Amino acid sequence: MQTVNEFGHICSMVIQNSCIPFIAFYPDGRIMTCNPAFYHLTDYSGMELQELKMPDAIMPQEWSRIFSEVKSRLECTGQPCPFECEIKRKGGAHVPVEIFAHEECDEAGNVLFYYAFINDISLRQHAIEELKRSEEKYKTVFDSANDSIVIQDVDTGKVLDLNRASWEMYGYTREEYLCLRPEGFNCGTPPYTAENAQAHIARAAAGKPQLFGWHNKRSNGELFWVEVNLKRIAIGDQSRLLAIVRDITQRKHAEEEADEARSRAELYLDLMSHDINNLNQIGLGYLELAMDDPGLDARTRELLAKPFEVLKNSSRLIDNVRKIQKLKEETLHLKAVDMRPVLERVIAQYASVPGRDVSIHFTPVSECSVMADDLIADVFDNIIGNAIKHSAGPLTIDVRISPSRTNDKDWCKVSIEDNGPGIPDRLKEKIFNRMDKTTIRPNGRGLGLYLVRLLVENYNGNIWIEDRIGGDSSKGCRFVVMFPATEKD
Repeated sequence: MQTVNEFGHICSMVIQNSCIPFIAFYPDGRIMTCNPAFYHLTDYSGMELQELKMPDAIMPQEWSRIFSEVKSRLECTGQPCPFECEIKRKGGAHVPVEIFAHEECDEAGNVLFYYAFINDISLRQHAIEELKRSEEKYKTVFDSANDSIVIQDVDTGKVLDLNRASWEMYGYTREEYLCLRPEGFNCGTPPYTAENAQAHIARAAAGKPQLFGWHNKRSNGELFWVEVNLKRIAIGDQSRLLAIVRDITQRKHAEEEADEARSRAELYLDLMSHDINNLNQIGLGYLELAMDDPGLDARTRELLAKPFEVLKNSSRLIDNVRKIQKLKEETLHLKAVDMRPVLERVIAQYASVPGRDVSIHFTPVSECSVMADDLIADVFDNIIGNAIKHSAGPLTIDVRISPSRTNDKDWCKVSIEDNGPGIPDRLKEKIFNRMDKTTIRPNGRGLGLYLVRLLVENYNGNIWIEDRIGGDSSKGCRFVVMFPATEKD
């Protein structure tokens, strides 16, 4: 299965210049990615959306039932699901929209994430409301709409009115359009046949609104994708069938590009996680054998140690990518974890650092338990490993666990400070955002601290960086991690 994070990143690049709002989010509501058109539609910034969850983030409470129904339809059919609803902007204003929802599942059928293309239909809704009030008043909006709008008699199907976009979309004159039978519009390939189109029309005429994607053809034979919205409406005391047809070819192309991007991400991850990592392990094995040769001189041993360290770092990077993938794709199964033995095991790994004078002092409390899983060790492994890696000469690291109470809530506080070169203030906020576009050029810490942030957030904790000596960022730094405390099982 592809890396969801890679998919979100590549999809963002594919659709970032699209005028069609796009969003992808996980089953628990966390937003994975969205494009600038979505920010514009909702008036939220990317940082603000990071704090929100779907659907409550943008859907009014009265529409939550619709969202549940859509998820059920996606699960039952496995097909994209179009529907209409309202979204709420940051300031509280409600906007009518048309949403084309998809779901992405793993091989076992478990939902990995949802994604949707969204159309603001405010102008369309306005046109329909104007249509209901007065034929004269709506005519200007009706004729200037980019969507095809056709009004038919419910019983006979006779076209009573249509706008210019209706015939121009298909490349006909008004008179030619009015003479066409259903087979003149439909591509004819199942399920996009005239018979199935008539079945949709019959259901809409019976009072069951229809919203569906369809494959049509223009007068020159060119096939294109449309989205058809059929509903029965009342104009005065007469029942009419309103058909609104939108050309969604651009959106379909964006979906195809997103599918291709997802396939590429899956290929790249598989290549990196298996083939490249296997080659790394083979190289490490041979280098280790060579370095164990007792007849090796010091200079040669030093030269061999360089590629050995590079390959180790490459394997560590791949391991971090795997863990990020796991965090993004799998549901966490948390349990009560005592922090003391976790930190003791991590510290033991650095008891002896070849070629370095590193002292690690540990000050624990009797017990401090948090809700986490086995990956919690990676939080502290990355922090301590980075302190050693990005320093030179003698180094002292102090690790402390202590209970804390903030805002009437019990926390387990872990601080890790070192007397290394420190972290400049301008990097303190960015250092955990390795994957952000603004920090695409890293500060040397790779994906490790990005993984740390993801893990801490998944455990409902907080993390930040302080100067070891207040006001002097060159005298070492202190990582502070706070997890909600819990009773150990």
